[in-house]
Amino acid sequence: MPNREKCVLVATDFSPRSFEVITKAHAFATASKMPLHVVHAIEETFFNKIPDLEKAKQNAFDELHAHFPFITQDFFHCDKGKVEEVIGMYTNAFSTSVVFLGSGGEKGGLRDLFVGSSTKAIVRTLSAPVFVVKTHKNVEAKKILIPTDLTESSRWHIHAVQTLFPHASLLLLHVYTVPFGNRLSMYGVKKGEVNMLAENLKANAQNEAMLFLESLGEGKENVELLVREGGLDTALFTSVATMHGIQLIALHTTGNISFFAFDLLQETDKDVLITTV
Repeated sequence: MPNREKCVLVATDFSPRSFEVITKAHAFATASKMPLHVVHAIEETFFNKIPDLEKAKQNAFDELHAHFPFITQDFFHCDKGKVEEVIGMYTNAFSTSVVFLGSGGEKGGLRDLFVGSSTKAIVRTLSAPVFVVKTHKNVEAKKILIPTDLTESSRWHIHAVQTLFPHASLLLLHVYTVPFGNRLSMYGVKKGEVNMLAENLKANAQNEAMLFLESLGEGKENVELLVREGGLDTALFTSVATMHGIQLIALHTTGNISFFAFDLLQETDKDVLITTV
């Protein structure tokens, strides 16, 4: 089963929504000149009700092939087990560049993967970037928004995004906070001192962000930097995405970005690329 050819992998639960995801993944794979592998997990909770596993696998392929004649049996993989484990097994078996997953499906299928702890389980299980499909449009990534905490993990993530989308423009968003900003005046700190603190923190954040940008070397081409005061929340991110015409959001799941990644995944109407660093 191991195969070192770079490929795109897509998971399906045979819902209409997951068929839309296959269409989108196929278009991306074709444009990227990579083969597409389709994976389906027969969940163990239902396995005892299936009298003939091999026949079930063949029926699944026949159903898939009827909708997508370009998919051959060599590129369809079906196994019993937990969804995240089956997808993870095939992600590791192939040299997978990206895994496409849907954000909706039938109850008990992919839908449940994106509403709670299961989301974290599947993303953290996979060794490849995960492209979570939130829109019906073909993959559009002319401009990608990336939150950065200026860490080595963030640098690695930016490189991974550039590898997948080498012609895209990236907008890096770095946010900083003024500690106790709303309370300093109440504590008796003079307004001028509060303003000076805020200005110093802003200057430091901008300097650190510029140093980080320079550290990307050749990777800083087609990269813009935006520094904002405030918390890393969906409201700020949505506002920035709308203002700058963002088509894809790319997040990593370590450091300061982890919890925010899953919150935004549920709230945004943009496609989301997630890497686990």
